[in-house]
Amino acid sequence: MQCKRAKLVPISNTLLWLAFFLSTWLILTLIFSKPDPPKLRLVAVIFPLQLLLRLCSRYWLPLWTVRAGDENVWLDAVQMYETTGVIPYGSIAQGPGIFWAVGFIGQALHVEYGTALTILAVGLGSLCVVPVYLMYESFAGDRTQVALASVLLVFLADSMVYSTTIGRPTLLGLFLLPLAIWALQSLYAHFRWSTFTGLLLVTVMILMAHAPITYVVLLLALSLSLIVYDQVTKWQVAYAMIAFTLYGIVLQLILPDLDRIWKTELLGVYPLSVVPSVLGSNFFLAFPLIAASVLALSWIVAAASRRAGSFVSLSQLLRARTFYMVVLVALVLAALVVASLFQKYSGFIADAYGDPVKLLLLHGWKIPFGILALAGVRRWLLSRSDSRRVHNCVAFPWLLCIIAVVAFLAWYPPLKAYPGLWNLDERFFEFAYYPAFYFVGVELERLSTRLPRRTFNWVILPLVSLFVIPSIIVGTRDVDFIKPP
Repeated sequence: MQCKRAKLVPISNTLLWLAFFLSTWLILTLIFSKPDPPKLRLVAVIFPLQLLLRLCSRYWLPLWTVRAGDENVWLDAVQMYETTGVIPYGSIAQGPGIFWAVGFIGQALHVEYGTALTILAVGLGSLCVVPVYLMYESFAGDRTQVALASVLLVFLADSMVYSTTIGRPTLLGLFLLPLAIWALQSLYAHFRWSTFTGLLLVTVMILMAHAPITYVVLLLALSLSLIVYDQVTKWQVAYAMIAFTLYGIVLQLILPDLDRIWKTELLGVYPLSVVPSVLGSNFFLAFPLIAASVLALSWIVAAASRRAGSFVSLSQLLRARTFYMVVLVALVLAALVVASLFQKYSGFIADAYGDPVKLLLLHGWKIPFGILALAGVRRWLLSRSDSRRVHNCVAFPWLLCIIAVVAFLAWYPPLKAYPGLWNLDERFFEFAYYPAFYFVGVELERLSTRLPRRTFNWVILPLVSLFVIPSIIVGTRDVDFIKPP
């Protein structure tokens, strides 16, 4: 009787995991070694680490064309664009930004557009650390450790590894969105016309680059931040009306396919179907009407919060026993959402992972990281160091709105009828990584001050760094663990 030999993992994969685990542990140790670490030097170290990961995924690990996923689709699209010179506005919902970017790189470097797409993916995916660090720094203020730890960890998370490695419009969105949030956060602290103009410019760039998801995430984060925080100023009113109105106009004039998706697929169920049926050819007006509704609600909430002191009450609410009740309720709701998603994606899980045990081994790190993020949210809510920066941190409403949207899309019936939309919840979920990892960084900073130095450096940091191994496996779509579609 022959025994079936276990399949050995290639040495190249093992070396990659070990190198990034040790690098992450070392950099985290350097970040928390002193209260004010040298941020420029550490960002300069994180950038080549990200570049190395993208180059290894493409040129060292085997079967890149099998693992490339959506990049293959966009490779065909930009090669067709190179041949015809025509952007298929009528059949794309993403926006023309990726065609413009690839065309610019191709002509500037005198390379084929397929090569230009690779250059764009590797370069922009590695350079993402810069705008994301600026965003985290605007959240954290003078707490450099939080910003550095967050930017290091977020780009080693599985979805971020994948989405910042392959060339597609989502990559442009992941690069530009932090710039917009950074400008928005800066305006909350102090209004400047130059910052406001830059925010408008980046907003238009996101709209042209990735209108279906990234731009919607920006609108959601803006909307909830207006509602949550009790300061609605003239620039916020102007920006909200401009951002929402631009979206409606671009849908009608430039992206008819996305306009159709909104009318017939996303809003295809009663009572939502009333909106496109009533507005008809003036459907673009729905978006400035949404902006006006958000602003009206924000004024109502602001008036109520000034009377009741709601933010202070919320901070008091999250102390001691009540906080753990909130955590319990949140965990129950999260379990229901996870169960719904597991049922929805059961066929995909069976095909890609084979069994739930492997799924848990590769994605189980998200449970302790979710707990760290929740603890970081609590610490942020209870902070009193700088009320203006603390209270107006965009990361909090951003995270809340993405969680709500994912929970809604997980069961929304129309998505099941359209193959292109069935995993829309997953596409939105990856945009929760940015704010979630900021709060992970907040909690790690707290642990670094509460725990003995040796315990933190030799127990907590290596345990945190271990998530890099399953993340790289999933993020690079390692064919030894994940069956390609």
